[in-house]
Amino acid sequence: MRHIPLLACLLLWTVSATGQQAERSVLKFEEDTWNFGKIEELGGPVSHTFSFTNTGGKPVVLEEVSVSCGCTTPEYSKAPVLPGRTGTIRITYDPANRPGPFNKEIYIISGNRTSRNVIRVRGEVIPRPRTLEDDYPIALTSGLRIDGMSLNFSYVGQGTARSMVIRYANTSERTVSLSAAADPVCPWLKIPGPATVPPGGKGELTLTCDLTGEKLWGRASARVYLTVGGKRFATPLSVTAIGTDDFRSLSREGKEQGPRAHLDSQFYNFSDVRQGSRVSREFTLSNSGEAPLIVRAIQPQPGVSCSLREGTELAPHTKTTFRITLDLSGFEKGRLFRSISLVTNDPTRPLREIRLTANLQ
Repeated sequence: MRHIPLLACLLLWTVSATGQQAERSVLKFEEDTWNFGKIEELGGPVSHTFSFTNTGGKPVVLEEVSVSCGCTTPEYSKAPVLPGRTGTIRITYDPANRPGPFNKEIYIISGNRTSRNVIRVRGEVIPRPRTLEDDYPIALTSGLRIDGMSLNFSYVGQGTARSMVIRYANTSERTVSLSAAADPVCPWLKIPGPATVPPGGKGELTLTCDLTGEKLWGRASARVYLTVGGKRFATPLSVTAIGTDDFRSLSREGKEQGPRAHLDSQFYNFSDVRQGSRVSREFTLSNSGEAPLIVRAIQPQPGVSCSLREGTELAPHTKTTFRITLDLSGFEKGRLFRSISLVTNDPTRPLREIRLTANLQ
């Protein structure tokens, strides 16, 4: 028995030696790294040719040359390279839309896939000058451009407010007016009054999710239409928020000692079901924390209902079982995806989503 450790060491050494032999290659490169230095993003692709020699006693074929992304392209021949002869691999790097430093590895497989070489190209792409269209990609009307069509406030606590901005610029040669309004009116969303934008002028439209006087639990959304020079832009801004408890005053220890929500499953596939039928499944919500867990909001998509009720409270280390029903009336045949969101006072993760799927026959 005392010889077993020695035998294990010998086996380990044999495996290691075999692996090293598999990595060893008869291809000797004159250089394994090429630095392009600083190149312009708009300067077009750059290339370098790597040369290698077959130092073995048999012809070698390059079986595969793989790269990590489409920005790097290899060119090489699969003709056998005779012993003592040289071959080349041409590597091209495209800097378009890739500003900043780069370091790309190229893997070369040969010898019936038993040998591997690695070469590299590196450098730094100098960014192209940004244009007004880059910074303000959305064209409205009358020469006004904005930098985006959506704002996501994410979690906003009760009694608090959070602001975000849409930036705008006037590319025309005349002054234009800008105003915004939610349609339908959204009580939790505060929007500033009209602005006058001179030629070449820039500014910010500040929208605020204000829960200092409004209650908002769970997901909420609003459509905000912009009017430029008296003309309303057809596509609205998409504004979203999730109303939760205010957790800002909680310390790390306070969060750890708070309620902790856990669902036994957050996905279920009803598989093949008849169109127009109703199917159900039970789920379990538990509180593994040290404070009461309160269900603040339950938000099902159309066709989904839930037996769990808003305001349900779970004492620490207790659980409750509830049923989710999927009503398949009014849906076309084929794959169906639905979901239901639960918002609780769990400070670590207030929002949970249960996803449902079915194949309607």
